[in-house]
Amino acid sequence: MTDEELIIEFLEGNERGFERLMRRYQPQAYCLARAITNDREEAKDITQKAFIQAFKRLSSLRQRNRFRSWFFKIILNLCRDYLKNKKPTMSLETDKEPATSFEEEVIKRDLKEKTKKALSLLPPRQKEVIILRVFQGLSFNEISEILDFKPETARTNFYFGV
Repeated sequence: MTDEELIIEFLEGNERGFERLMRRYQPQAYCLARAITNDREEAKDITQKAFIQAFKRLSSLRQRNRFRSWFFKIILNLCRDYLKNKKPTMSLETDKEPATSFEEEVIKRDLKEKTKKALSLLPPRQKEVIILRVFQGLSFNEISEILDFKPETARTNFYFGV
């Protein structure tokens, strides 16, 4: 079923439509929040808050075929609020992904740290565009919808960011 069909199902009183949307977008929502906040627990909280907001405001969504862009915009706004109010802390956590050898584990950890450091050096707008483009696989048109600017601006921010 399409997002639009699931939204209509939900708005007609069947909450399973929204449950399906949640299952569809939960992994992407968490990854987006995690990439921007660099905090696992906060990413979980933001994902949950985003779904609650979407649940409450879904009836106000005019272009139902644009759910993903609308929903990612909610997540980005929640992430921005978090970063604006965040007190500086240092995170020592690392993801535990299985590696076939110690050497691969060291390479993966090093690559993650370099990626995090590189992203942290970018201005927020470039960071958001790169995360949406590279890690979420969105088109420049979709990114421009989420961030409220022209696709050319999304491309420019992307190319200056990389």
